[in-house]
Amino acid sequence: MSSLIKIAIIAVILIGAYWYFSPLQNCKRAWDENVAGDKGVEIVCGEHKW
Repeated sequence: MSSLIKIAIIAVILIGAYWYFSPLQNCKRAWDENVAGDKGVEIVCGEHKW
C-alpha cells in the first residue's frame, strides 16, 4: 500500500507542475494582465483566440 501512496503523491506533483507551467496557465496570466490593463489586445493560446 505504501508504494501505491508514493506513486499517487508523485502523480499529483507531476500533474500540478504540468498545470502550473502549461501554456494554458501562461495564457490565463496574459489574459488577466490584458483585462487589467484594458488594452483590448487579442491573445492567442495555441489554436484558441480570446
